[in-house]
Amino acid sequence: MAKSISIEDGFAQLQGLMEQMEADGVTLEESFQIYSKSVKLVKQLKNKLDDTEKKLIVLQEGEQDEGIS
Repeated sequence: MAKSISIEDGFAQLQGLMEQMEADGVTLEESFQIYSKSVKLVKQLKNKLDDTEKKLIVLQEGEQDEGIS
């Protein structure tokens, strides 16, 4: 997942991976591969959410400095 994805697309992909893992007939090896992809995706989403939160904090601080709140 070197390519950047939107938060919404990331959560949709994560949902798809969960469904794959819950499907009948998934082998242990396939489950491990799906799990590995899921962990990488969760890390990527966490970073995106953290970045978004930081941007919101900066915006809120700017509004407070300007007396907008």
